[in-house]
Amino acid sequence: MDGNFNSKKFVVRERHRFYTENRRKPHQSIQEFAAKVRERASTCDFSTIKDPLDEALKTGFICGVNNEAVLKAIFHRSAEELTFKEIVEIAVEVEEASRNAKDQISDGTEEISKITKPQKDFSLEKKQTAAGECYTCGGKGHFRQNCKYRREKCNFCHLEGHLEKVCKRRGFSFSSRNFKNRGVKNVVSTIEDKIHLPLILGQFKIVFEVDTGSLDNFISYTNWVKLNKPQLKFISTEYKSATGSEIETMGYFRMEIRQCGDKNTSGRHSLNFVVTKHHNLNLLGLRSLKTLQISVDTLLHSKSSQLHSVKNNTLQTKCKELCQEFESLWDPELGCVKDVEIEIKFKENFKPLFCKPRPVAYALKEDVEKQLEEGIKKGVWVPVQFNDCGTPIVPVKKGETGKLRICGDYSVWVNETLEDHRYPIPSPDGLLNQLGGCHYYSKIDLSEAYNQVKISPESQKRLAISTHKGVFLQTRLPFGIKSAPGYFQELMAKLTAGLQGVATYLDDILVSGTDDDSHISNLRALFQRLSDNGLKCNLKKCVFAQAHVDYLGHTLTLDGICKGSGADAVLQMRRPYDLSSLKSFLGSVQFYHKFIQNLATVASPLYELTSKGKEWEWNHIHERSFNSLKKILASDVVLAHYDPALQIGIACDASSVGLGAVLFQRYEDGSERPIANASKTLNQSQRNYAQIHREALAIIYALGKFHQFLYGREFIIVTDHKPLLSLFGMNRPTPTMAANRLARWANILSRYDYKIEYRNTKEHGNADALSRLADKPDYNFDRQEGKEDHDTVCKISSFSRQINIKNPQIIIEATAKDPITSGVIQMLRNGWVEKVPNELLNFKKNANALSIENNCLLYGNRLVIPEVLQKDVLKILHLGHLGVQKMKSLARSAVFWTGIDGDIESLCRKCIRCDLYRNQLPKLENHPWEAEKNPWVRIHIDHAVNFFGTNWLIIVDSYSRYPCVHKTSSLSSESTIRLLEEDFAHFGYPLTIVSDNGTSFSSDEFTSWCDKRGITWISGAPYHPATNGLAERFVQTFKRALQRSTLSPDQALLEFLIQYRRTPQSNGKSPGELLNGRVIRSQIDTFRPIENWKTTREFEIPKSYEFIKMGSPCYVKNERRKDDKSPKWIPATVSKILGHLHALVKYENSSLEVKRHFEQLRPRYPQKDDSDFPLYLPNWNSKNHARCQLSKLPESSDTGQPIPRRSARIRKQTKFYQSSTWPRKSFKRKRGGVMSIINNLLKNTYLPC
Repeated sequence: MDGNFNSKKFVVRERHRFYTENRRKPHQSIQEFAAKVRERASTCDFSTIKDPLDEALKTGFICGVNNEAVLKAIFHRSAEELTFKEIVEIAVEVEEASRNAKDQISDGTEEISKITKPQKDFSLEKKQTAAGECYTCGGKGHFRQNCKYRREKCNFCHLEGHLEKVCKRRGFSFSSRNFKNRGVKNVVSTIEDKIHLPLILGQFKIVFEVDTGSLDNFISYTNWVKLNKPQLKFISTEYKSATGSEIETMGYFRMEIRQCGDKNTSGRHSLNFVVTKHHNLNLLGLRSLKTLQISVDTLLHSKSSQLHSVKNNTLQTKCKELCQEFESLWDPELGCVKDVEIEIKFKENFKPLFCKPRPVAYALKEDVEKQLEEGIKKGVWVPVQFNDCGTPIVPVKKGETGKLRICGDYSVWVNETLEDHRYPIPSPDGLLNQLGGCHYYSKIDLSEAYNQVKISPESQKRLAISTHKGVFLQTRLPFGIKSAPGYFQELMAKLTAGLQGVATYLDDILVSGTDDDSHISNLRALFQRLSDNGLKCNLKKCVFAQAHVDYLGHTLTLDGICKGSGADAVLQMRRPYDLSSLKSFLGSVQFYHKFIQNLATVASPLYELTSKGKEWEWNHIHERSFNSLKKILASDVVLAHYDPALQIGIACDASSVGLGAVLFQRYEDGSERPIANASKTLNQSQRNYAQIHREALAIIYALGKFHQFLYGREFIIVTDHKPLLSLFGMNRPTPTMAANRLARWANILSRYDYKIEYRNTKEHGNADALSRLADKPDYNFDRQEGKEDHDTVCKISSFSRQINIKNPQIIIEATAKDPITSGVIQMLRNGWVEKVPNELLNFKKNANALSIENNCLLYGNRLVIPEVLQKDVLKILHLGHLGVQKMKSLARSAVFWTGIDGDIESLCRKCIRCDLYRNQLPKLENHPWEAEKNPWVRIHIDHAVNFFGTNWLIIVDSYSRYPCVHKTSSLSSESTIRLLEEDFAHFGYPLTIVSDNGTSFSSDEFTSWCDKRGITWISGAPYHPATNGLAERFVQTFKRALQRSTLSPDQALLEFLIQYRRTPQSNGKSPGELLNGRVIRSQIDTFRPIENWKTTREFEIPKSYEFIKMGSPCYVKNERRKDDKSPKWIPATVSKILGHLHALVKYENSSLEVKRHFEQLRPRYPQKDDSDFPLYLPNWNSKNHARCQLSKLPESSDTGQPIPRRSARIRKQTKFYQSSTWPRKSFKRKRGGVMSIINNLLKNTYLPC
């Protein structure tokens, strides 16, 4: 019987599952997890392993191979039959066969998983009861369709249809009893005959696979992004794959679609599409086929459907092979255009000016010097002793990569002395003509494009930069000068002249063709041209075989040019919610009044609502007027077509809820007409910005939205916030101590040629209304800004035992209570007044360096500490007794308050431990070792002998200064090697070891050990420890730290190591960050505020477990049940409740007490004979529910023979009738009909009807 019905166990597969699937589940105790591991090990036959090495090799190979076909071939063989060599041969053979088969089937298509309608599962048919949880708000006692929060937006994922506390993306999951109420649909394998149908969604053509087994439509994440991310709504249905794994869905949206070639309005339909995180899942369900009136038979047999099928597109593969052919084009070194030297044109009245270098922040000094050295090596800068011109630099640290970028601040004086150099940018039609076809698009990105172009010697002198390291000539075309785009556009047009299917715009190169072959041919010609001219490209930023490219408000698609919509922001404006927002909207209407006919008539209902004394009451008349005006503003009556000959500009504004931007062009009479509009709501972090930061953010948002229109030509920025004129005005230098965010934005603006104008708020209605009535966020922009703002995001929690660890918001509360910090925050949000208290004067002077994050005050990237917590912070800084400079360095990377340096010096002077063990005067400088470029290449080692009664092995990495310290009782070579091997197991073998001439290092055993591992051992001259100064110096630091500490040596060592590895060095980075590539967390990091901190909700015991009380009778699951005759449940009594979900139970008629989980218990009621409970079955056919008398059923047979079934017939879904005596349990209907259900569930039972 077992052989017929139980699946065969393959040892190789079982061992693979053992090593890959053993993961402890949440809330699973150690004992339960250990039992599960033991159970899985029982099927692996580990006791039969004869060759452990060969078995380890086999297991490692099988767990690491990522080919399903190889695993199938291996799993069908038993463990005893295969050796590691044989497994490798099988893998090679299977992959070779798959590769040959793939080459033979050129027109094969990739299998796409399908969503099908599942078989009816009656256990899922129970409706949501009043005791269940609502999927919208998490409350009880109501259905989701009756929830008052159905239209609310989630503050976490910003989707409509649920609250934040039940958001799935936030990690919330409903309890198992409520999970049963959710609809579940399965994903199964695809059928053999695929049918594809192309549809037009918006302006894009997307090919869907027709799936008659699915009711819903599905679209990939890639295509959702392609459609400009329509707003998603919450979906409660879950979908599963054929393997049972859950398919992650993001929500659904509704969009108008039409079939290809159908331009009639009657052929347009609105359909729902579920967005999945898969990149190739595009399915059209049965409902939509009926809506579109499409016959599946017609699709199967029509020739036209063959045209709709998705063929195996090899263009991407060909492009990849072509890139490999031109390997030198992607080299990381900086390219240089051959035989080209650009002469930058200056105005005739040019006068040299030298600006002295600005002071560089201590924490950034080494990074700046490192970047300058790299630039010198690349040939971007050349150091000189003297020069007539000099421009200060602006170092900006990018939050996404942490890399520092150095740019000349040419807005100080250089840009105003430059002559304009205009070179025409091709129009969309002209670009399409240049490309010569619409068969996909490839975009090539030049690596550090401008820096690959040399400039003339005279231009080098005039664009020189002044730094704290001296003056450097700018030998390459810089990014910050306003005429750079024109020069570069002209150069690239000349370099690509004569190439078919190639067009240049801005700093990108577009390539297309009429088919795959011409596309590859055009790409090859471009690569050859670029390579011949010495240019280098950035492969990571290049994209190949794209279906569309956005350009100047248009979209170049496979079908030609589609005009983009510049009016979405207007059409999506939400209705005014109060008198102020209504006046703002009417202000935007009035701004364009000269272009709108009958404005007074159309807008009269809205103007009546603004009458003095008029009560606010919005009705359908106002709604109709509001929608009519929005359509007028979005129509060609107001919107203008882009004209390169006219002056253009952007009007930007920010409110407390959103950003608004208008791209306009100005006519000769001074009137303005919009070309496009943009708006977005502010996220929670942005709402906490100071007003000047919000207004600046609106400008950066507009630049990103309209970059293609603005870059490379002069334009106007219009704002109603006067302080921005002094901050971003042309010829205004970037403030020396500006916050990193403002410095970064100023650096972005320096790339554009612009003038900034001030306009009174009353005359700024076009952008003001967009900011106040913005309807949705811009996730792409917020995500990018979030990455760039990474350094300014503070994280707070409990940071020392002196602070209440139960309150992670201690800094936020202290900041709000402190008169200085709260006063500064109020000034930042509402604007600085002329006269401020004396204690705020220093903050007012450095207002541009201040910002607000999570209701905390930041000075640059440092958290401003309220006075009440400053002593606690000093204690944390003083951990490890690292000394004044290390404490200052650590503080400069994290915290700030007025006079912090003096407080640190005072603390160290008063510290007796620090004073007793202070160093002597430094020795003379020795010849330094050559600086390493990578971590763990050269390490320095030494012994601290007989310190605190034992010996210590010291290891220091020369690049990162990362220390390792080991306590050892022996100084022998064997002991030293063993300790070194421990660290080398973590970090690998170094190339060089430097030590003194101690016997443990100079012995034959040690040198032989180094030779076998390819390690070069270097020692200094005898009695000259300075050769190994790095280790010797660290020994001093280590001893001093342990002597100053009041802890035990072992505890003091741990405290010292974590503090030392976290403390930034003079280059601004800590040893842990340099070695591991990340900042390790220490106690100082627990001091920063945690963003979006939430309290844990109280645990509630479900009602179904309320029977578990002290002394209540119950049943306990028999976990040691050996066969089917053993009882599944054993009577017992609850003795004690243990915690939330465990109880101590005592078996009936026994003194044995055991601990059990609530899920292992069930209620026990007074016992009666089964004959006292007549069981009734519903009459399946009778409508009047008449009862019938059933005879006693025969006993079930144990022969395993299936019950004979009736002949096949069409079965319809049965609607069950439930009488009052029917048991409250749902039965899953099994195959075999009614008699099978009765026979399997009601053995030996009389069923009176």
